[in-house]
Amino acid sequence: GGSYGYRGVDAEVSTGVDRAYFRLTGHYADSNGWRQNSQADQQAASGRVGYRLPSGELYSDFALYKDSNGLPGALLSNAYQNDPTQARTPYDNQHRDGYRARPGVSLKLSDALTFDGEISLEHENYSSNNVSFASVFDRQRTMVSATPRLRWLHELGGKRNETVVGLDYYDGKVDATSISAPLVIPQFAKQASTAWYAQNVTDLSDRWFVTLGAREQHVNQHAGQGAYVTSGGAGPITVPALDGSAARNRTAWDAGLVFQGAGWRAFAKAGSVFRFANTDELFGFDPNTGNPVFAGELAPQHGRIGEIGASFAAGALAGRLSAYRLDMTDEIDFDGNTFVNVNLPPTRRQGVETEVDYPIVARLKAHVAYTFTDARFRAGPDAGHEIPLVARNKVSAQLVSGNGRFGTYTVAATTVGSRRYSGDFANSLGTLAGYTTVDAQGRWMIQRWTVTMRVINALDRRYAPFAGYSTFFNDHYYYPADARSLFASVRYDFR
Repeated sequence: GGSYGYRGVDAEVSTGVDRAYFRLTGHYADSNGWRQNSQADQQAASGRVGYRLPSGELYSDFALYKDSNGLPGALLSNAYQNDPTQARTPYDNQHRDGYRARPGVSLKLSDALTFDGEISLEHENYSSNNVSFASVFDRQRTMVSATPRLRWLHELGGKRNETVVGLDYYDGKVDATSISAPLVIPQFAKQASTAWYAQNVTDLSDRWFVTLGAREQHVNQHAGQGAYVTSGGAGPITVPALDGSAARNRTAWDAGLVFQGAGWRAFAKAGSVFRFANTDELFGFDPNTGNPVFAGELAPQHGRIGEIGASFAAGALAGRLSAYRLDMTDEIDFDGNTFVNVNLPPTRRQGVETEVDYPIVARLKAHVAYTFTDARFRAGPDAGHEIPLVARNKVSAQLVSGNGRFGTYTVAATTVGSRRYSGDFANSLGTLAGYTTVDAQGRWMIQRWTVTMRVINALDRRYAPFAGYSTFFNDHYYYPADARSLFASVRYDFR
């Protein structure tokens, strides 16, 4: 149980007979929410059934889920400052339900060769009732996939090698309908993806290791939308029907070198990356009318990355330091001005990540992490400007005390620096304020009982992890984070 009417129940049962086994997990939770119209509920069941073979295993993972929640919407500046608990859309809500099934097999074909593979079926129904826009949106998504792969342990040039080769096949479709009386607007998207990949790790010695890998992917996309008429400043506007398709190929590679010393290791790696747009990312909406809009053709994002770093461990003291640089082209990102996903001009992210674990005194340990990120456009009309919603500085610190006998206590603080507002590619709309949050937890174990108490946002800070600027209202809009919340749980393990 917890703040704002939160209550939840989780249960897990597992058993086995000879080579067969079964595991089932159930979850239920609901909450009134701290904002108006932010109530939510969740129901889910998942598990695995399997049978162990003399040289492998047959199994199937499965899941059923259903959830719903209110949609309080974003708040304009005055509302956010005066009363962040209010809802701009007090009656909007959404519902989702679906299932997943993933049977698979793992077979040891020989001492050196292992085969693993799964096939999967996923289906989801989604609906939203946008009362504030007098519209209803329904969507059905189905995905089938197959992911076979081989793992081969062998020697090459007298050196130990581990090679993995595999195939990923995904075939998905989305059918959607937007109803805004008297309009009924159908939308659809289909995507088929086939990829092969290979990775090899070579042990040059007991200290030096080399990794080489490659992946090639081919994607066919087809999407469309029916025509409709909407209102405009000069009268009715006809939005024509859209129907288009695209076939794309991308290839990526990676190479890495690791040196492992006594209590420390250093690494360097370089490679390329890519990502195709998901079918869901092809759709957007008009924030003024609630009518659906089509994002248009989204090219796959691709880029090159390089990273160097080192880590060490000396007893309870451990640390890690790395520096990276990622140059992206056609990065896919959400445009807070148009409310659709777009391809950005060329971008660059580079930075440093470091973390340290160390004991302060007996039974008191600390973990500190710092991330510096410089994210900017490297070409185009906004060259040199910061990428929206990326904080240059992020710091987290955690103290853990206790040995479990009289309880374990944790206090964690996180500081996120200021960021540019979503859609502010010109960096002309000011900065979204940074924030610091503190969370605390106590945990006590008494025989088979475990009692946990947590305080989230203990200082009750008001902040927004996401915010943008509306050209329609000529004002910033905010999605407030949760206020201070207290949760308590009790667990019992049957043995």
